[in-house]
Parts: sequence; structure tokens; C-alpha cells
Amino acid sequence: MIIRDRHGGERMGARTVALAEKFDLPMIRWWGQYVMGWGKAQGLTLSEGLALMEEAFPRRVTEGLYKFLGAALAEARFDAGRVTEAIALVDHALNTGEGPASGLFVPEIHRLRGVFSRSLGFPAEEVERALRTAVQIAEEQGAFLLKLRAATSLARLWRDQGKVQQARELLAPVYGWFTEGFDTLDLKEAEALLEELGGL
Repeated sequence: MIIRDRHGGERMGARTVALAEKFDLPMIRWWGQYVMGWGKAQGLTLSEGLALMEEAFPRRVTEGLYKFLGAALAEARFDAGRVTEAIALVDHALNTGEGPASGLFVPEIHRLRGVFSRSLGFPAEEVERALRTAVQIAEEQGAFLLKLRAATSLARLWRDQGKVQQARELLAPVYGWFTEGFDTLDLKEAEALLEELGGL
């Protein structure tokens, strides 16, 4: 889910479910179902994938895992048009626990909050604050992929506000850090935006 490979996620999830059922491992089965649902939700079977994710979504797990899984579920709900539920879930995830373990996927939670808030017409300052926070925390953690994702979202906001140079200056150095993985969705999206901004 981190690298947003929907085909790989769906295949891995299905294999995990099959193995878990074969060896009677219910705790492994829910994980496989969740990943399989996420993969389906990224493609043409959003409703089916979302249903699988919601059925498997654990209510009591470690704080960090809750944030990781919650971010994926929130994004699927958003894609399904359930924006209010999506933002409620990210808000709950942000307020769940403290400490290093819970911070692992915090940048993505803040990024999603910014994206969801923008779609609901929240003030631009609030949207930008969430996206800036995502970039900053990812930078502090050395989470370069999450930083790229957050920087891309913030650069889109600035582009739409007419701040083209500011958007380019933000995104270009983050994208330039990568030396591989250019076939992944995050880098493709960043590259396309940079080309639009005149940064490549």
C-alpha cells in the first residue's frame, strides 16, 4: 500500500488469504483481506474493495498500524464519495496515541486531511497548513516517498493558486532525490506535475 501498487496488492492479499485459510490463521487472514480489498479499491472494483477493507478493518491494533490502515481506508472512502466519513477517520487517526511508533504514517494522515479538506471547500489556509505539516514531518522522519507524495499535493494546491514557481521550487528537489522507482505511481504523478510546471 505504501508504493500504491494495486495489482501487486490484490495478488499478495489473495495469496495471503489462501494461505491463512489453508493453515487456519485468522489473524493473518484479515490482513490479507484488507490488502486485497485495497488493491481492488484502486481499480475498477472500488465498491467491492471498500467492502472488503471495512469488513477487515481492525478496531484495536497498535497505534502505528491503525494510522497506516486508517489512511488507506480513508482514501478508499474518499474515492467512493464518502468524504465526510473519510475526514472523520483521518481526524480519529491523528488523535490516536502519541510517540514514535504512532508517528510512522502520520505524514500521510496529514496529507489526506489536506486533500479531503480541500474537496470540502475548507479555507485554503487550513488546507495548506495540513499539507505543509505532512511535508515537514516526512522530512523529519526521512520518509522520502511520503515527502514526495505530500510535496506533490502541496504543489498542486499552489499551482491552482497561481504560485507556479513556488510549486516548482518545492517539488523539483524532492523529486530529484530519487534515482530509481520511476515506474511507480507517486513518481509518475510528480514527474507529470513538474512537466506541467516547467520544471523538467
